[in-house]
Amino acid sequence: MPLASTFDKTKTAKPIRSLIVFDPEGAAVAVSISCKILDVDSKLTTVMLKQPGPDDLNHSVDEIGTDVDESMTLVDIEEIDLLITTLGGMQGIVKGSAQVYVRDPRDAASKVKYHIPITYCSLKRADGAVRFGGGEFSKVSLILTNLQGSKLVPAIAANEPA
Repeated sequence: MPLASTFDKTKTAKPIRSLIVFDPEGAAVAVSISCKILDVDSKLTTVMLKQPGPDDLNHSVDEIGTDVDESMTLVDIEEIDLLITTLGGMQGIVKGSAQVYVRDPRDAASKVKYHIPITYCSLKRADGAVRFGGGEFSKVSLILTNLQGSKLVPAIAANEPA
């Protein structure tokens, strides 16, 4: 069941970032995540259908999709405390729903370009080290995996506020 979110994308302090509102199952409040880079990974497995030709050899006549796996890697998240509170530590996996807002970096007003609703997904930390120090903010990457049983469909968000 989607939760009421306290997230207001009109009040974000970091324009030109992708914004994700994640509603963990059983949580009282949604979590707002801002990331520098959003990598969308979609893997489609296909099968070639073959049919015998006049030369008695099997020839490809069609190609169909059989499996799809979709995930998003949220790169360079600077809120380490958000990771710890959402996942219950430095590792973990949490299921819930999400709203993904992708901004258009070419738009000087930094308006939301795409909105991707995900009715059921998992959130976990990406493999690799959490970066602390180096004169920068601590950074981590998270993976949001589509578990809703249908493909992700980005919608153009023409009327979204900046």
